[in-house]
Amino acid sequence: MRIGIFGGSFNPPHLGHMHLAESVHSALNLDEVWLVPSKISPHRSMDEYAPEQQRLAMCELAASEFPWMRVEDYELKQERISYTYYTVKHFAESRPDDTFFLLVGSDMFLSFDTWYQWQEILKYVTLVGMARKEGETKNLQKFAKTLGQYGKISVINVDSFTVSSTKIRSMIRKSQNYSCYLSGKIVQYIKEQNLYAGSDKMYHIKERTAFLEQHLSRKRFQHSCNVARAAKLLAQQYGADMEKAYFAGLVHDICKELPYEEQYTLMTAGNFAPDEAELHSRKLWHGIAGAYFIQTEFGIQDEDILNAIRFHTVGRAGMSLLEEIIYIADMISDERDYKGVGKMRRLATENLQVAMLEALTDAISSVLKKGGFLPHYTIEAYNSYMLRFGKPTEQKKGSSPE
Repeated sequence: MRIGIFGGSFNPPHLGHMHLAESVHSALNLDEVWLVPSKISPHRSMDEYAPEQQRLAMCELAASEFPWMRVEDYELKQERISYTYYTVKHFAESRPDDTFFLLVGSDMFLSFDTWYQWQEILKYVTLVGMARKEGETKNLQKFAKTLGQYGKISVINVDSFTVSSTKIRSMIRKSQNYSCYLSGKIVQYIKEQNLYAGSDKMYHIKERTAFLEQHLSRKRFQHSCNVARAAKLLAQQYGADMEKAYFAGLVHDICKELPYEEQYTLMTAGNFAPDEAELHSRKLWHGIAGAYFIQTEFGIQDEDILNAIRFHTVGRAGMSLLEEIIYIADMISDERDYKGVGKMRRLATENLQVAMLEALTDAISSVLKKGGFLPHYTIEAYNSYMLRFGKPTEQKKGSSPE
């Protein structure tokens, strides 16, 4: 049998997911498509993520409408982190006569080389990148050539279906009509289980704003508010959770003005692992310290928010959408007036990933001119974005061969 593996949080599974599954089922002549809900970290807020058994139940309701679709709960049964490597290895070894296809969206496809054991994954499956927006196909096909030396790669075009689970959860919180994005069975289930309805005050924005106003200088406080607003606008444009983006932007510099001794204590107390270059660059400490501070003092356990704070000064390969938003929002906030900020603001609204490449390029150039240290996270981030979004340059005549 030809089987497509379609993994995700499915929080909740929506008609966009089903549209992608139908498109790939037809394009690749698959016998079955398996929905594989991922195991969400126990540190995630349950205001945002439905419990595992409820997400599983919603996946089963979604699959019940397609005879060729089924749900596999393998990842939910595991105690370890839901690495795709273990999942595809399990499926392939338990069904050696079947052929498996791993279905991923364009963002995940373009960061596939940062996945755990990604080369090993390609021994078990054909990787299928789904291009959903105009202009994505070329980037995916370019990256597919790079991955092709390690295994079988396929890129297919699917019609865009503009919806996201984040948007649906936001609509539920705001008591807006979301039924057009979900099957009737799932709409009914969400109402019966009262899912996603309790997040309005989860970030305590008023209290956190008051805290910052009390503990930051006027200039730093204004910058933090500006970054929060910029982050919310970017989240709205790119389909991220606007409340989460606003909160992360608001608190990104929460430890910026602490004495370096206190920053160092916070930075080294948690599990955010500064590298050697970061340890020698005091201006980078506040991001790591800030992540630990909001985790322990504010009780924030959402790993996406913590990583957005931790990496907002250095970046990293495989950044999430929220991490990119906070990194760029910090660069384009209203009070910024450095040379080139106009270009950065324009890029931010045109293509967030291209803006990331521009920002990383400028940051690295500035550090090298000053003779500073480059964290390996920054180097890996630059290489990752350059490989995916940079323009190839021809070797100049007389230059050294690669």
